[in-house]
Amino acid sequence: MGNPGIEYARSPHNAGFMVLDYLVTELGLNFDFSNLNYMKANLRIDDEDVLFIKPLTYMNLSGKVLKDFIPFLKDKDILLIYDDLDLPLGRIRVRKKGGSGSHNGMKSIIACLGSINFPRIRVGVGKSEITHTNKVDYLINDLDSEIENDYLLGVEYATKALKEYLSNGFNIELMMNKYNIKNITACSLKEEGAVNQKEEINEQNL
Repeated sequence: MGNPGIEYARSPHNAGFMVLDYLVTELGLNFDFSNLNYMKANLRIDDEDVLFIKPLTYMNLSGKVLKDFIPFLKDKDILLIYDDLDLPLGRIRVRKKGGSGSHNGMKSIIACLGSINFPRIRVGVGKSEITHTNKVDYLINDLDSEIENDYLLGVEYATKALKEYLSNGFNIELMMNKYNIKNITACSLKEEGAVNQKEEINEQNL
């Protein structure tokens, strides 16, 4: 989920959009802009059609977009990706179901579906100095340069999780077991990848 428009493109509130942008680009797909309420990109995996959808209704009305798809969907067929102030930068959390918390976009989705029983990936955008009075400005404005790297690592981490979800038979439990480890962060994942790459290079040189 996120807000349309270039003015919001690099805001913390647009973490969900950024994850889809990363993955769609990596897969060599393109978004279709023909609908006024959403953009979508299509992917075929085995016998399953996968739609990547970016609502254009602004965050607080995200659920409006699902009305076009509800006749064809079950709760388990939906995976939401969105920002979460309660998670620190660089962390993600995968869940099979749950409430909206204080997230207005999720409130709209739940109201539209009439259910909380759908999986989601929450991308951490929280930092200690955010208060109730300044959180809106923080969420919808451009990222501060001092936190941008940590934020982008979290987005990359969520993109990796989503890609594995698609390639492992839409297995949400597998994602939860791997990505919900308490102390794991995007930084540690990146370090692990660098170590594995170094080990592979060393093995090739033996």
